[in-house]
Parts: sequence; structure tokens; C-alpha cells
Amino acid sequence: MKKTKILTLLLAGTLTFSALAFTGCGEKEENHKESSVTEAEETTEAPKELELPISSDEALKMNYDELQRLFVDAGFKETSVEELNDLDSADDKQNGVIKTVMVDGHESFNKGDKMMSDVKIFIRYHSVKYGHIPVDKYDFEDDDPELNYEDVITQFEKEGFTNITTRAFEDSTKTEGTVKDISVDGESCITDYIGVATVDAKIVITYYTSKENGFEDSKPESKNESKSDDSEGVSSSFKETMDKYEKFFDDYIEFMKKYKEDSGNLELISEYTKWISDYSDMLNEMNKIDKDSLSTEDLNYYIEVHTRILEKLGNIE
Repeated sequence: MKKTKILTLLLAGTLTFSALAFTGCGEKEENHKESSVTEAEETTEAPKELELPISSDEALKMNYDELQRLFVDAGFKETSVEELNDLDSADDKQNGVIKTVMVDGHESFNKGDKMMSDVKIFIRYHSVKYGHIPVDKYDFEDDDPELNYEDVITQFEKEGFTNITTRAFEDSTKTEGTVKDISVDGESCITDYIGVATVDAKIVITYYTSKENGFEDSKPESKNESKSDDSEGVSSSFKETMDKYEKFFDDYIEFMKKYKEDSGNLELISEYTKWISDYSDMLNEMNKIDKDSLSTEDLNYYIEVHTRILEKLGNIE
């Protein structure tokens, strides 16, 4: 805005007093340069020394979002959080509870410790894993929506749901295999709008059949269970990428075990900061994967590897 106002005044002066503007252009150019320098100085803030507003012991007792705001309000701008997605619905009491807080690569710190304002602060917290329900009551507005139950199973699996069963309902007037109803933990998607649910919620898909199957419940065979090689059908480039991610986290976990056993080792302390930085970068890379564009095989492999990584990270004591 400052530059715009100066240029506007210069233009007005040129139109009204052309002779003066011409003879004084050097002076105005110098003023413009000084203005640009001043504005740059005002917008570029150098890191400054601050005091930590809380100790590591106190931080672990707080909610993750409250803790992040506390650091930001104290002037620390490089504060990030990671949702672990490591809890089942039965463990929801731990939802939002902080697992680790790292300041400049250290898990132990005291209130009042001096730190620069651009120091990296990393907060990891427990959370229940949720998935989006891919089918809702609006899909059943027509008398015969023609939703094939196998396609619906695939949609739920893509969202990460793990507890899926099917029921066959005998009706020879209906198209074989089309969906009659879908329930999520006992609630029908036909009568209620259910946006999200925990990935371990019980999904029951009832479909029409002309065969005498009655109401027998069955659990669909997992695609991975039906293959001798879990990575069969996965594109080679995507498998290589996911294997690279898993190898990194395996190495990270091995390092963390060594570090926790000998946290006073100066060499390990030096490596610790780099591992934490690389850890954050690797998570960001994984989050950039467009899961909607993956093939069924690639998506299944992504879920498989991602689940293994989360389980391994959750076991770091």
C-alpha cells in the first residue's frame, strides 16, 4: 500500500507539474528506493530470543491444540502438530492426549528456557482414526438405486474401514447383488445421514439375491488375504515409494530406541535433530499422496504400509 500511494502521488505530480517532475526525478527515485528499503525492513523480522512458556512435564498434561496456541502466543511460529490416528473407538478416552512434545529436537525442557523464536516445536497426539462414509441416504432416493454390494465394499475399504460384513436378502424381483441397506454400528444409511465413523465401526451391507441364502452373515474375503503376495498387482513405482517410506520409519524407530537407551550420548544428540526434521519431511511427503487417484491395488498397499508404520510408531516407548 505504501508503494502504491507514492507512485500515485508521483503520477499526479507528473501530470500537473511536468517541468518540476522532470527536473526532480532523481530525487523522487531516491525517495522511492528509501521507501522500498524501509518497507522490507518492516516486513522482515529477525528471530529473537524467547522464554518457553511451559515445561515438558506440564505440556504432556495439556490438550494438543491448547498447547500449540500457548507456544504460538508466546511468539514461537515454527509449531506443528501430528495426528497419530492410532486409536480404536474403545480407546477414545485417549483421543487428543499428547504423546510427545519436542522442542529443538529435545523431549525434556523447562519453563523459562531460552530459545530462539524460529526453533522447531513438534507435537504428536493420540487420535481415533475416522473414515468418511462413502454412501448416504440420498443414494437410495430412487426405488432401485442399483448399487452393487461388491462395489460398496470396495468403497468402504478405500476409506479404511476394517469391520465389514454382508447379509443376503432373498428377493427374486430385485437385481442380483444390488444393495438393500447399509448399517453403520446399527444405524441405517437409508434413514439417517452418517458422515463419518471410526474405521473399526461395524459395517453391515445387506444385498438382494434370488438364491436361498436367507440372512446369513458373512465377512467378505479381504483382497490381501486372497493373494499369496500382498503386493501383487501394485505398480512397481508406487511399491518402491511406499517401501522407501517404510524403510525410513524402520530406521527412525531403530535410532529412537538407541537414543532412549543412551540419551546423554553427544553423537546421538547431534543426530537426533536431523532425524526429527527428516521425520517431519517424510510425513509431509506421504500426506501429499492423492489417494483418490490410486488404483485399488495401490490403495490397498498404501493402507497396509501406512497401518504398519503407525503401529510401529505407536510402540516406541
